[in-house]
Amino acid sequence: MPSSAPAPTAPLPPRREAVSLVFGPLLDAMPPFAALVFQDGTLAYANEPLVRLCNWQPNTIESHHIEDLLPATEAARLLATKTPATARAPLATVSGRSVHLEWTARPMKAPDGSGFVCFSGRDITRETELANHLVENQWF
Repeated sequence: MPSSAPAPTAPLPPRREAVSLVFGPLLDAMPPFAALVFQDGTLAYANEPLVRLCNWQPNTIESHHIEDLLPATEAARLLATKTPATARAPLATVSGRSVHLEWTARPMKAPDGSGFVCFSGRDITRETELANHLVENQWF
């Protein structure tokens, strides 16, 4: 009878493991969506709500890039920031639904001194739809 236990995953590389262990619990406590992103744009960590929204497998986070969440120009701008910065962008979900997210990027340092960016996001879909409706109907 085959085992129903999940297959073991490969251990994280030391740098990714250190970042995840130190900052992962903080991101899990943050508002809705959060990710740690290395300077090259690869994700080091994504919290559970973001993993669910994107329908990612938890053990494949490192195969994803910030450009999976933001347009390339916005992603590059936020990765280069030296101070907190924000961007708004739609994200197409696996279900085909478009979700509008507002991302705040905060540059940080890993335990080994390397740089990365903490992204925190919130769902602004309702606000965006309401604003679009008001503009379309010339209410202001």
